[in-house]
Amino acid sequence: MKMGVKKRIGWYSFRHGLGTMLRQMKVDVKVAQELLRHANPRVTLEFYQQAVTEEKREAQELALKGFLGPAFSFSTQKNPNLGKKEEVKPVIN
Repeated sequence: MKMGVKKRIGWYSFRHGLGTMLRQMKVDVKVAQELLRHANPRVTLEFYQQAVTEEKREAQELALKGFLGPAFSFSTQKNPNLGKKEEVKPVIN
């Protein structure tokens, strides 16, 4: 099956992608470790799973709510000056 990918992609790219997808789907790290056939979960966590942007945003919001109280929340709005990129602005209700 041709997918139209012109760039040469190695197996490790697929393994890293799988590790990150498993993390996104909240699969237990021990299960991910066994699927990726790593000797221990530390390898899986340190090298094969990247922090997911949504998880980073949730962590930031939790931290800021801890400092500023429950009235604080993030508002994601499109900025016309940035084109398709989004800017995250804090909003205090």
